[in-house]
Amino acid sequence: MAQIQVCETCGTVLTQLPTESGLTSWGKSIDASHTKIIEKVCECCARPIRIFSQNMKQQHYCPDCYKQRKRKSKKPKDGEGPLFTQNNTKSYPVDKEGEKQQDSPATSPYIKTFRDNIHGDIDFYDWEVAIIDTADFQRLRGIKQLGLANYVYPGALHTRFEHSLGTVYMAQKMIDSLKNKHEVLNDSKIVRVIRLVALLHDIGHLPFGHTFEDEYGLIQSRHDKWQRIEKYIGLGTEIGAILVSLQCFDEVKSALRRLSKESTESSSESYISDLVGNTICADLFDYLKRDGNHCGLNLEYDERLLKYFEIDSSSGHLVVRLEKDGEFRRDNVSELVGLLQSRYSLAEKVLFHHTKLAAGAMLARAFLLEKVEEKQILNLGDEQLLSELEQAGDKTVVELVQALRHRKFHKVIFRVSSEYADIGHTRKRLTKILHRDQDYQESLVEELEERFNMPKGSLCIYCPDEKMLFKAAEVLIVANSNSEPEALSTIHYPAFASDVASLKTKHVGLWTTQLFLNEEQYPKAVLIAEAFKRIMSDRHHLILLNDLDVRPSARWRDVLLRYKVVDSFALEKSLPRPQEEHLHLELEKYSISLRKGSIESLEAQYRQACEEWWRQVSGK
Repeated sequence: MAQIQVCETCGTVLTQLPTESGLTSWGKSIDASHTKIIEKVCECCARPIRIFSQNMKQQHYCPDCYKQRKRKSKKPKDGEGPLFTQNNTKSYPVDKEGEKQQDSPATSPYIKTFRDNIHGDIDFYDWEVAIIDTADFQRLRGIKQLGLANYVYPGALHTRFEHSLGTVYMAQKMIDSLKNKHEVLNDSKIVRVIRLVALLHDIGHLPFGHTFEDEYGLIQSRHDKWQRIEKYIGLGTEIGAILVSLQCFDEVKSALRRLSKESTESSSESYISDLVGNTICADLFDYLKRDGNHCGLNLEYDERLLKYFEIDSSSGHLVVRLEKDGEFRRDNVSELVGLLQSRYSLAEKVLFHHTKLAAGAMLARAFLLEKVEEKQILNLGDEQLLSELEQAGDKTVVELVQALRHRKFHKVIFRVSSEYADIGHTRKRLTKILHRDQDYQESLVEELEERFNMPKGSLCIYCPDEKMLFKAAEVLIVANSNSEPEALSTIHYPAFASDVASLKTKHVGLWTTQLFLNEEQYPKAVLIAEAFKRIMSDRHHLILLNDLDVRPSARWRDVLLRYKVVDSFALEKSLPRPQEEHLHLELEKYSISLRKGSIESLEAQYRQACEEWWRQVSGK
């Protein structure tokens, strides 16, 4: 009979076969001589196991893995934490040399499936689920992907959380398309790093991050810089502990730094960053479909485009091959150009929609007045930040946030046109004056509010950074088998070069500086716009053209007509500027509304009011 022993680690009863067989099996304490021994491999960790034939139907895992799976299948009790905690991080099996065993679909099965409204079912490994279950990653559920765009497109309520999951899905599709051409992508550790980078590429986002970081420069660090990302996945964090356990921390850190151009060192693994978030990538493939779907826009693309990608052996970058068997493929370029057109359409219709910009300007001013610091919002979501601002002590901040909630947006009264010749110089100067110096911008709007006797918060200025790069046009292409990778924007085929150049020009044309005014102060719109232009001219030698947002409303026509009459009267009487502004304010009190009367009769009434004012002032 066999000797019965108990495992010192897990307590499983072991049956030791007679020494001549040289095998050890896990199972019940029975006479081994009456049972056939089956050699198998654990389906989870790939460790060799020996089981009795009578247990074949039940046992496909070693005792350790079987216990883990059984424990995971149970519903957690109240108070139990996530699968991985910072104090009790799961340790993964290692081989005899101390190196972690690599996972493959056969040895490390997916354990969780998420149903996504864009891609359908998305499967995740257990180590990815552990990261998803952390508080720092779950925080992304409270950060909307498109910020304030839901005030324009009510369905745009999707979050950074679901976009991050979708990016993993698209990254895996790109890997599947490439691995038959590049053996390196059959390395399960490389695949693991790519999926981790895709999962974590947006972990550094803050509530309304693009508004505060890119459009207004109120937060100096960016969501994609390691300085920010480290707060969520650095050493000592819960996610960082998981990455260390996976022995992927350094690789993920390097890829994320390359992603943000923070690290410019060339690497044979540059394709890892390119796959996830550089020009045309998994990030773009996901958010185009997702944003378009939630905004009701048709931004579809042909996924056959994934077959054109390759890894350049010399640079390690991801490239798009535009030739096949030595022949230039026009259809490949058409697919790329179509993708760029969809990207531009999203920017024009959603990201730079004038109503969204007005909402952003109001929120940014509330943020600036409250003097919010980055460290105060690291763990907040969009709604939490709005609630914090709404409870602020500053009356102006509260009123701005409540107006935002009730969709009572300021209206655009003046914009710097991108049409006139000197826009390049003007854009640089305005960016320096209004974007990079927020204190000066605040002092300017306060000066205008005081001059025209308006409540604080009535006026907001939008002026983004001049560097609004259309980076999707910089995707690397290979036009023929003998050429080196080059940017799509430098393509030499005239029919496509003009399309790409046109898209870049149109994208740059989205830049604008705008003034937004509280609707209650709208009758003063022309005066404020002119005063702003004079300040830019007198102090900064910038001549700004008139580009008023003329609306076909009686009130707006009234304001324009009044301005025309006063301007003509001031020229006729040689009125100094202070008196001209005083006349504007007096006529605003006069406030003749355009009803049934004609424009000519209204103009005559304004002229008569000007004469009356002049008689009172001059004493005649």
